[in-house]
Amino acid sequence: MPLTHMTYCFLNPVRWMLGRRPLKVSAFANRVKETGPETIREETCIANLLLEGDVLYSALAGFVCPERLPAWKVTLMGTEGALEILPSESAAETITFYGPAGAETSNFGTHESAFRAQAEAFLDAVDAAKAGQASDACQNSPEETLCDVRTSEAIVASARVGRTVTL
Repeated sequence: MPLTHMTYCFLNPVRWMLGRRPLKVSAFANRVKETGPETIREETCIANLLLEGDVLYSALAGFVCPERLPAWKVTLMGTEGALEILPSESAAETITFYGPAGAETSNFGTHESAFRAQAEAFLDAVDAAKAGQASDACQNSPEETLCDVRTSEAIVASARVGRTVTL
């Protein structure tokens, strides 16, 4: 979950928007529905990150949730405002900005799914790399990609050992 979902739809866009890298990660994960030995251990995962500049960031992603409840959520909180991002695989995607003048929600339900576009770009880049080819599908530099992979590894480590991980 942290590598296959949280990197390209949560960590990546926030890092792009803010231009800040994660410093610390504290995460929790569980596996309650698909408990077989070959299933992912982080079936549902929440990660709290401290980014450069003392920016707090929280992301929740899960394969398990009640019907009609968004299984994905991103919250970015700062002193001047906050963003709540509800990506979706099928329903309307929204971003709510909470600022001094109140809350303003933008709905992107009529546009191509950002989640799907990110997932396809990620998979195209992986396929190209496996074939030994270059790909322009992934917008990250190698350093940015490494940062995202290290952050996903820190999320897994934090969830498995029950402590904050410093990057």
